[in-house]
Amino acid sequence: MHRLRELPSDVDASERPHRPSRRWLPWAIVVGVLCIVAVGWAVTRPRGAPPAWEASPPVVTVSWPSGSFQLQPTPGYSWVLGPADGKFHKVMETFGAADDNGPVVAIPSGETVTLTFVSDLVPDTVQISTSAETGLSPIANAPPSNPTRFVLDLPPGLHAITIGTTWSQGGLGYTFQAHVPD
Repeated sequence: MHRLRELPSDVDASERPHRPSRRWLPWAIVVGVLCIVAVGWAVTRPRGAPPAWEASPPVVTVSWPSGSFQLQPTPGYSWVLGPADGKFHKVMETFGAADDNGPVVAIPSGETVTLTFVSDLVPDTVQISTSAETGLSPIANAPPSNPTRFVLDLPPGLHAITIGTTWSQGGLGYTFQAHVPD
């Protein structure tokens, strides 16, 4: 413990030697360390790619060994636009008729069909179905990748095919008619 020396009483207080207080020193050290940590974090923190957003629903290219074509999403989808301006906007296409189940293409049974989405995004799910009197009947689940593949295994005849996809921005469907030859 330090003892303060007493000055003679005839010495004016303004003439007393001033010894600066060091009570601020621990706080200065703490603030300095916090600043160093904050700057280090800001410089070295991981910076992943910003989330990808598409301004419009992707077109899909359907291809197999003997042909290919492109499909637009069927009417009735909802698509959420990204936060370009910091806000989310929902786009709903609810009007318009489907184009008579889409184009008619000849695809032999057992063919591997490739779906390539014209997008940097990857779908969360991809389900391929046929239309039946009772509604959609699933025929294949394709892996959620871009591109993705499935085997078209249907009996001979004309089949309305629906490609149902879910994305981080909404759900989309694509339709076409597959004529499976005898």
